[in-house]
Amino acid sequence: MVQGMVQPKMAIVERLSKQIGKDLPRYESRFRQTFPDLNYTGRIYFMYSLGGFDGATRSVQGQEALLFGLDMMAYVYGNDADPEPFFDHELFHIYHSQFLEDGSNIVGYLWREGLATYVAHALNPKAAGVALFGLPRNTPERTQADLPRYARELHAVLTSESKDDYTRYFMGGYDEKAATPARSGYYIGYLVAEKLAKRHLLQELAHAKLSQLQPEIELALTELEAPAASK
Repeated sequence: MVQGMVQPKMAIVERLSKQIGKDLPRYESRFRQTFPDLNYTGRIYFMYSLGGFDGATRSVQGQEALLFGLDMMAYVYGNDADPEPFFDHELFHIYHSQFLEDGSNIVGYLWREGLATYVAHALNPKAAGVALFGLPRNTPERTQADLPRYARELHAVLTSESKDDYTRYFMGGYDEKAATPARSGYYIGYLVAEKLAKRHLLQELAHAKLSQLQPEIELALTELEAPAASK
């Protein structure tokens, strides 16, 4: 089954492998210029994941490792596959974990994923669409179409630790009739981070504790709930 999924995308897998082999040192150097206090000495693997993941962290020989599945990157993103913003998003998660306390509620996920998405865009201004937000491709458009309602509904469950709420906002899905666009939490979180970035440097946002930022996050959501936010 995995072979059947990926075989049509093998040209993209090969293209990604060559691109990454050439450009990875530049990706990491540029990231460290923006975030010089990155404390990561683990390995970075770009590999064939057998359909397991596009990006993940795993323990390899007792050390945290950052893994990228070229097969799933090709399958999910197709010809739009761009490893640079994807690399920045995943490496930022590792960097952010140096400072952010573990939060298993919705506001924690919203901030982690929203800021990582915003950082990926800040470091790659030309990146857009699926390269930033993943699948489904129409999540930004569907969310923007009724943004005040989606922001209000997410705001109401910020403290929730429910698996159902997490799935509703952060898991992929392809049901066009779903009440909430799949992975809309990524897009709304990005808009929240964009607002906070107007008042803070990226390094300040990365270093801040969630408890310090939550009032500003809630204010940003309140602003997104205004009818004019969707226009």
